[in-house]
Amino acid sequence: MELNNQPRLRPRQKTKKKMKATETGLHIYPTTLKDSNIIAQETEDHYTRDWDMETRSWFFPEEPETYDALEDEINFLLAGTGADYRIEGVF
Repeated sequence: MELNNQPRLRPRQKTKKKMKATETGLHIYPTTLKDSNIIAQETEDHYTRDWDMETRSWFFPEEPETYDALEDEINFLLAGTGADYRIEGVF
C-alpha cells in the first residue's frame, strides 16, 4: 500500500541468517566505501541484509516475485542520499 506515492517500508526482521548459495534476493553493489556506509545506515532499520565479502555487496534476501517492489523501495529509501550503487537479482 502506498501513501502519497511513497512505498511502505517493511519492518526489519528480528532474526539474522547466513546467506546460502541457493538463496534468492537482491545484491546491491556500492561504488565506494562511502556509498556502502550510506546504504548500511539507511537500510539498517528497514530490511534484513548482510554484507557479502565475496561479492563486496549488500545482500537482501527476497523472493523473485517481489524483486521489483523491493528494488523500488530501496531506490526510494536511498534517493537523495548521494549513494551510487547498482542492483542485481539472484535467481
